[in-house]
Parts: sequence; C-alpha cells; structure tokens
Amino acid sequence: MSWKNFLNCSTSFCSQQDLMRRIWASQARFLGILRGRWKNLLRSWIGEAGTRFRDDLSLFFYFLWSSNIRHTELGYSDHASLTFGTPLLPLSTVISWSQTCEKIHFDILVQRLETKLEHFDPGRFVTMYHVDAMNGYDFEKFLAVVFQTVGYDVEGTKLSGDQGADLFVTRFGKKIVIQAKNYSGSVGNTAVQEAISAKSFYACDEAMVVTNSYFTKSAIELANAASVRLIGRPEFQSYLDEYNQRIIEGFQLVEADPSSPSVTTDTMS
Repeated sequence: MSWKNFLNCSTSFCSQQDLMRRIWASQARFLGILRGRWKNLLRSWIGEAGTRFRDDLSLFFYFLWSSNIRHTELGYSDHASLTFGTPLLPLSTVISWSQTCEKIHFDILVQRLETKLEHFDPGRFVTMYHVDAMNGYDFEKFLAVVFQTVGYDVEGTKLSGDQGADLFVTRFGKKIVIQAKNYSGSVGNTAVQEAISAKSFYACDEAMVVTNSYFTKSAIELANAASVRLIGRPEFQSYLDEYNQRIIEGFQLVEADPSSPSVTTDTMS
C-alpha cells in the first residue's frame, strides 16, 4: 500500500477484520501493548513483524485509528472519518515515523546480534597455520568438512590413499576425486599421477589435488595436460575464507520471515 493511498483513505478503506488478520496473528496477545507507550508499542510491533514493518506500517496506523486507539504522537485528523479523501495523517508525519521505525529496527538487529555473539566461539575459525599443524589423516577429515560446508556432497574412502583417492565430492552432478597432500615441501608429479589414476579407476568426472603447500613446475605442467585441478596454498586459503564465512553466517541474525526465500552462495565451483 503506497503512502499516497494511505493518506487518502477513509473509513471505507477496508474492514477492521481484514486489517487485524494482516497485521496481528492474535489481537488478544497485543491488546495491552496497543494502549501502552507509543515508542514501546512500535518496538514491540517491529520486533514481531521484522522487515515486513515497511509494507505494513500504513496499515498499522490505520488499524490503530479505526480501533480508536489514540497516541498523541501521531495526530490523526479529526475530519478523516467525516470527509471523504481527508488524509488520516500529514505526509510529513508518515515520513518522520517511517524513519523512526527504521532506526528502531536497526537497534533491534544490533541487540539481537550482540546476544548471539555472546555465545560465539572464535576457536571455531580455522587458519592456514592450524592446517599446517594437522597430520595427513586430520587434513583429509578437515577437507571433508570444508567441502561439505561450502556446498559439496562428500564421501570419504575406506582407507587413506585408496587407489590414489582420499575423498570424493559431488556438485551439479559431477563427481570429483580428491588427492589430499598436507606437505611442508612442494608437491610433485606423484600426487598428480595418483589423481589421474584415481579418476580413471573410480570413473570420476574430474580430479583434484589439494594441498596446504605449493606445486612444482612439472606437477603444474602435468596437471594442465591431464586436466587435473590443482588447489595450492593460495587457492585453499579461499576455501578456508569461505568456510569461516559460513561459520559467521551461522551466528548472523536472520529474521524469521516465511515469505522470504533462503539464499545460498556458491562461490566455490
């Protein structure tokens, strides 16, 4: 509903029953709040409505007016119910309270986020230095968690190094075999050859070698020739960043709004 339509609405605008269904799930639940202090009322309503307050604010004003619930801060027109086309509120008042509602909404978000962050454990973040300290088995397990977190379907192998395959991941219908190398030195041709062998043995669509280190020149040349994807230290840092970002997102405030579709990011492909 636009502000223009709201300002020109009268008692024939729509029925009180329809407005009640739109704004309140239960009138009884908010009856005491409605007649309380105006700022407290706004905060309670915005906290319940979430971002929908932007669409329903004019309806909310009308509901209070039609229910004969008066707040001096609003200053309804005494002639709105008598003269067709008479605005309920001046445009300046509507705009001013709309801005106030935005500030209240922001304050609510900050307060809720602060509450969530009290329970946040920074130790859940993983840096490349944590990865460097892992042994080979722990590195494989961590890779499974990382790839699953960023959106892949993950399947481990029964034994570490089974036919050159440490991990299988699937995305968009493509099965990828991963050779994991947690090295302090450079990764050479052998790792790439193992990935090539595993791709053929397990009939995978792609092969990948992931390391916390770097690749030798010959390993890069072989991988390019055989279409094996190499994830070295710089590239793996991007995966770590995505993994840590997903942890943060788990603690970010997401307002409950059944009409809003869930959003996912697919930055790792």
